[in-house]
Amino acid sequence: NVINQVDGEDLNLDEIKYTNSAGNTFGVTRLQYYLSNFQFSSKECEDFIPDNSYHLISLANDPNLGDPNNDFLFEKTSFEYKIPTGCYNDFGFSIGVDPDRNANGPYTGDLDFSYSMNWSWSGDYVFFKNEGKFINENNVEQNFIFHIGNETLYQTLSPFEFETPIDVLEGETVTIDIYANLNEFFTTPNNIDLNKRSGTMSPGPLADSISTNYLDMFTYEIK
Repeated sequence: NVINQVDGEDLNLDEIKYTNSAGNTFGVTRLQYYLSNFQFSSKECEDFIPDNSYHLISLANDPNLGDPNNDFLFEKTSFEYKIPTGCYNDFGFSIGVDPDRNANGPYTGDLDFSYSMNWSWSGDYVFFKNEGKFINENNVEQNFIFHIGNETLYQTLSPFEFETPIDVLEGETVTIDIYANLNEFFTTPNNIDLNKRSGTMSPGPLADSISTNYLDMFTYEIK
């Protein structure tokens, strides 16, 4: 399960009530990103690398994607694997779509272009969409929009080591809650003040800075 938060508070759409490290009060209207290429490593047993491991995480109101009976909310925050029995010491994943899959497909499942997570001018995937509103320095609501992508910005996180090895037994379900702190999108090591930089939809220095920031936005808990 992926739980989107802002400094420990669950993220709700269309609520301008969160504050980032630059002091901007903001709210989110669309949050979508790819987590990919999961792997579960073992020191004593065999590693497990799932096939076709590309997952779109989504929290968005979109009439093209969502349920008309639920305010067009398109929420996708969980997925599962059939993991071989064994003992596992850590797990890891990446943010975005790796260059090979980006270039060669297949463009199926969560990578289907119908999710509008690719640029029409190139066909390349958008790795991370963060859109919303903030209160600017003139106390007026203003839009922000960040679409981050480019094969050089495909980011692989350092593995998350379990405090104690996880023994997966036959018929057992193990749940990992992955917490995504959206405030890390705006800070560390690069502070993003929305009054000065309120968006980008192309590769460049700002996209580079943000992709470095969100490398540390994830933590986990075993349930």
